[in-house]
Amino acid sequence: MKRSIEFKHFDGKFVLAENNQILFEINDNTLKFDSLNFYNGIYKDRSSAIDISNSTAPNVKSSTYIFNWMKELIGNIAHELNDNEPDDNEVHDEATTISATSVEMDTNIIRVIPLYDLAVCAGDGDFVDETIGHEDFRTENEEADYALTISGESMEPTIPNGSIVLVKSVAELSNNDIAIVSTGSEAMCKRYIKRGRGEYLKPDNPKFKEFSKRDYKTFLIRGKVIDILKP
Repeated sequence: MKRSIEFKHFDGKFVLAENNQILFEINDNTLKFDSLNFYNGIYKDRSSAIDISNSTAPNVKSSTYIFNWMKELIGNIAHELNDNEPDDNEVHDEATTISATSVEMDTNIIRVIPLYDLAVCAGDGDFVDETIGHEDFRTENEEADYALTISGESMEPTIPNGSIVLVKSVAELSNNDIAIVSTGSEAMCKRYIKRGRGEYLKPDNPKFKEFSKRDYKTFLIRGKVIDILKP
């Protein structure tokens, strides 16, 4: 007989519960997955034949993604164990192996961050927020706060057109950082250069000209690029 596990969200956490007892939880801010706690909570000395149901509200951000991922993970483990009507002793021995293989295969996906189109991220208000259309983006990078799709050739060959960059929100930049800034009328991805007392935004593509910070009435630092995912 399969166990019935319920996927819920409350008190800032996604949880897996059985008979109203919480077996495993994930903080909805970090979405960090601990494979050892997952195994000990869900499988240790228990059957891996599980039915999982989703009891989260439809408006809970990322709930559908997390539930589908959990459902797939639990299904894969049951498949690996060939566990339809399991013997508890077999589960204890074999699930230990699964926790280091099938579970580990997916645990590197530890965060979901928003992915925006750089072209729509402008203005003097919040640079990226819930009012701007975005997609959920899965990443292993623990420092990235959001991602941007880059359009244009000004940062080629470093950042080809269509690349996705991962961005860490910072208030200050170091010389030669690849910066994300907004100037009121537009947002841009350029290399930040300090030269003497001046500050400049320089494209890596020599076909495009550089700009001085003094050229803009509004110059707001929104972050620095910490990873580049080329198309």
